[in-house]
Amino acid sequence: MNREQIENLYFINGIGDFELKNTGDLMKVHGINVRTIEGYSELIEDDKKAFINFIINYMNCLGLNLRIHTYPIKVYKCDEYIRVDLIQDNKSIWLHVINNGKEWY
Repeated sequence: MNREQIENLYFINGIGDFELKNTGDLMKVHGINVRTIEGYSELIEDDKKAFINFIINYMNCLGLNLRIHTYPIKVYKCDEYIRVDLIQDNKSIWLHVINNGKEWY
């Protein structure tokens, strides 16, 4: 997919400001269903909410060109944080998610 195609998906789905609002937007535009991400179903409800907050905020902070090439592949709870493994720009990365999904490193 290229930038023009992703822009069209945002416009078709009524997201003219390119800001994802919820998991429905994430699914409609990027085809990412958080419920099918490995480890999601094992999280407790508070951690699921934190992960959803994170993935929406994280995708929104990326430019459209990078969003096209970003996919969460695994999520799980560690001691004090949630670990999220992603493919981003054809590279494997992982992030620690804290503060109810509002911060990551």
